[in-house]
Amino acid sequence: MGNELISVDAVLTMLTTASWHLDRAASRSAEEARFDLQAARVSYDEVVRLLPRIHGEPEQIQRMRARLEELESRLTALDGHGLDN
Repeated sequence: MGNELISVDAVLTMLTTASWHLDRAASRSAEEARFDLQAARVSYDEVVRLLPRIHGEPEQIQRMRARLEELESRLTALDGHGLDN
């Protein structure tokens, strides 16, 4: 365990879930959004950790990296609004 390859589809599912949490966090009060922001951050951190083991077609990898960058940008934006505590 720990050396197996991870499919891009599995990672895209993680990124979709993280995006859903960020959408929900953006529409809630800071106090209520903490759980969603934390869940999105955990998914983001997990994808970053898995990057060396992700396999797929080059187009899939490119799409996954674009989604990861978008997620990072959204997390940074929400952190700037006081939701990081």
